[in-house]
Amino acid sequence: MNPKAGGFTLIELIVGVSASLIILLGTLHILSLTRIALDSGGNRAEATQNARIALERISRDLRQAEDLLTNLPTTSSDPFLPPPSEIEFQDGHDPESLTYLRYHVLEDILYREESYYAFPSAPAVRVPHNILDANGNPPIKTLVQDLIVAEGLVALSFWGEEDIHISIEVNRGSARVISSTRVFGRNFTGT
Repeated sequence: MNPKAGGFTLIELIVGVSASLIILLGTLHILSLTRIALDSGGNRAEATQNARIALERISRDLRQAEDLLTNLPTTSSDPFLPPPSEIEFQDGHDPESLTYLRYHVLEDILYREESYYAFPSAPAVRVPHNILDANGNPPIKTLVQDLIVAEGLVALSFWGEEDIHISIEVNRGSARVISSTRVFGRNFTGT
């Protein structure tokens, strides 16, 4: 072979291909890290959004509640009386309808249950939850609807006296969001 001929030697080709391969692998690694960061940010944003929606919906209904049916502990730290993970109260948006709302978690989904109480002898006539019929029997609860409010809930708890504390934990992928708020029930008539 003529040493003056133009071209690359085998070693130069191996070095060039190796350098190109290292640059390509570095670029792919950076793209992979970017995708992981975007997915993580998206999961965190979705978990935050689910927590916000859940707290806003519960807070709005609790502010207008007429009567709280769930007995709540005064603190979240009492080991003998842990805070409940669901709450039921009389809807205050239309007190005459005697509609009751219950927020509860099943698996990882938060539901808003709407129901009313009636006696078996008159199932279409709504009555308060705490009265008895002529025979001393309590009314029967009738479910109207059970709607999904938010997904990804891991924990939900309620406690308080004057104001109700709500704590919520939402997971989405590797993102975990813990949020809480306090609500003052404007219309409570008692427990």
